[in-house]
Amino acid sequence: MSFEFSFSKSLPSLLYRLNLSVMFTTYQANRVVILNPTDDSLQCLVRYFPRPMGIAKHGDLLSIAMKDHIATFKQSKKLAFEYPSKPGQYDSLFFPLSVHFTGKMDAHDICYTEHGLVAVSTAYNCLSKIGNQYSFEPIWKPDFIDQIFPTDRCHLNGLAVNENGQLAFATSFSDTNTYFGWKQKKQCGLLFDLRRKTILCNNLQMPHSPRLIGKWLYLLESLAETLVKIDVLTGEKEVLHKFNGFVRGMDIVGNYAFIGISKFREESLTNLGIEVDNSNVVPSLVVFDLNRGFALGEIEFHSDIEEIYDVKCIQNTSKLNILNSTEIDGYNPIDTPSLTGWFKTKEG
Repeated sequence: MSFEFSFSKSLPSLLYRLNLSVMFTTYQANRVVILNPTDDSLQCLVRYFPRPMGIAKHGDLLSIAMKDHIATFKQSKKLAFEYPSKPGQYDSLFFPLSVHFTGKMDAHDICYTEHGLVAVSTAYNCLSKIGNQYSFEPIWKPDFIDQIFPTDRCHLNGLAVNENGQLAFATSFSDTNTYFGWKQKKQCGLLFDLRRKTILCNNLQMPHSPRLIGKWLYLLESLAETLVKIDVLTGEKEVLHKFNGFVRGMDIVGNYAFIGISKFREESLTNLGIEVDNSNVVPSLVVFDLNRGFALGEIEFHSDIEEIYDVKCIQNTSKLNILNSTEIDGYNPIDTPSLTGWFKTKEG
């Protein structure tokens, strides 16, 4: 599958200068998409994965939350350069390393932390450690949630960690403790300060994608269509920009925020008593300059993609690939302490 897309002329050179490729997930289309820059264009690489959601990266490891599992990939430049069907075309490749079956925990954001890999379990209203002994191990829940049980009560979704990997902030749509109770409230999204064990903000409009940079927390108020900056000491909020569409999915590199724009789920929001208009909404990826306060450009998708969940910039590469299978054209990618390469599959 390939998507029809268009882009601002300035973006390929910007991504090329930053030496990065952009990866994003669209669970609606069951795809992970990579955008690689060339001198004056963008190449779009599309891979099938079942309901991909949050993306986490640490060193040469990359994890993606999916329908009932979290898959972890390892980055290899050697395997990329020797890619069997297109040798020399890629400069970096993520190949499958492990799969951890979580069951349908409805993992949204995931992060590498001091606890290891941690996932936001929206179905169970908690933050959970992903280890080797359990499907998942709850390590935190909001005080108003009375039990760990599979009923999405407050739509816990976002997670931010600090530079030391400590759990810092989480977001939810509401403070409700009943099944889908969050659907009865419209503008009471919460920002939890996990270190001070308090609620820093309680009037956000469907918050997503909290990202901590120094003393500032950047997040997206999806329903308000805005990017906001919050002082982590006072909770004071500043609206930086209003977009056109349901904003969700963000990564920040230097002064640049890479932000996903989705169409609104009209039927779901109408059931909440919220009227929206998708007629002028184009699913896209916007690059926003945090210092100068305006969008530098965007990549618009004209077919198949309606919703974006997470965005991750992969630095020090401009020709990135990811595998959704451990066998490519009869070859297996193998990585050991002493041996890395593609080896021909033997039958029988």
